[in-house]
Amino acid sequence: MPSFAQLLHSPPGCHGLDVVNDTTLKITTEEPDPILPLKLSFIEIVSPATSDTEKVREPAGTGPYEIANWSSGNNIRLTQFADYWGDKPEFPNVEYVWRGEATVRAAMITNGEADIATGLSQDDGIGDYGVPYPNNETVAVRFQGNVAPLDDIRIRQAINYAIDKQGIVDALYPNGDQVAAQIIPEGVVGHNPDLEPWPFDPEKASQLVEEARADGVPVDTEIQLVVRTAQFPKIQEMAEILQGEFAEIGLNVNLQMLETAQHLEYQTAPFVTNQGPIMLLIQHGNQAGDAQFSVDQYFLSDGPQSEFGTDEFDAMMDAARPLSGDEREAAYEEIMNYEVESIVQMAFISHQPGMLGISDRINYTPNSASGDELRISTVTSA
Repeated sequence: MPSFAQLLHSPPGCHGLDVVNDTTLKITTEEPDPILPLKLSFIEIVSPATSDTEKVREPAGTGPYEIANWSSGNNIRLTQFADYWGDKPEFPNVEYVWRGEATVRAAMITNGEADIATGLSQDDGIGDYGVPYPNNETVAVRFQGNVAPLDDIRIRQAINYAIDKQGIVDALYPNGDQVAAQIIPEGVVGHNPDLEPWPFDPEKASQLVEEARADGVPVDTEIQLVVRTAQFPKIQEMAEILQGEFAEIGLNVNLQMLETAQHLEYQTAPFVTNQGPIMLLIQHGNQAGDAQFSVDQYFLSDGPQSEFGTDEFDAMMDAARPLSGDEREAAYEEIMNYEVESIVQMAFISHQPGMLGISDRINYTPNSASGDELRISTVTSA
């Protein structure tokens, strides 16, 4: 097992790393960081020889399972890790398999072929085996901020007014989705309970588009709406509704449905820049439970998924980072309010619950992290 010194590089904001002994690492930060332990829980520990561009194929860890076989795109087989420091999990072997169609995943549960299936809805035929849970996912349209006409705040405001969010939820997701007014749902530190969703007002939206047109903004420019195929249930239906609503207010929007690898080229920096103005339909989950994980990623001007920002907004986020308690809550609530009033980098649509398919052979209680970190060690026989 490599030593701490071999494994770890300094996390952001870290001033010093001192190896105390084989199992203890002392971390000194440049400024107070009240959620440092939470951040450290997300660090991936890998060999220093690991490629910077490829997925980790030989992870180093101390968990209850280890990889026995990995067939990329097909399955991963796990076996119990004999030297695990904690209680041994109940199941000695685990297999993950990939099935792109949600209805197929649901059928594998109902037919007794699998024990847990992810990314389902009641419409997939899961029946009584479907178990809903709060997964802290938010669906939104993220705008490119430096290409006309999306660089004009009136157009971004118009798009917000054009989306019938409640209509989308009622038509496509009536079993738990809630209309969103911000990037994080209730329960995450920094959620602003006073924010109201943008009202559905296509007349106001059309007015803003015409005002921008009168000022010389090229509102007829084709805008690309980029959407990841099968990212969540009924995503294509949602995308087609959005495309139609944008057309109703006078915008020219082309829908691109892309597979995951292609979609990632638009999602994270460096962004695609040779296709004109771009809107990206995103699904963001804050399973960590703190607004910093969302705003540093999406709102900072140099954030990995942010395409614009301002010095003033950056300063607000910098000031919020070292705060704790009520001060932290209030600072991030104000950040949520400022984004809606002064930045409008996104059109928030809905907060989503998740749904797992769980067979009657096992017991598992999902939580807000289950969509990203479903711990097999907590699964037991029924």
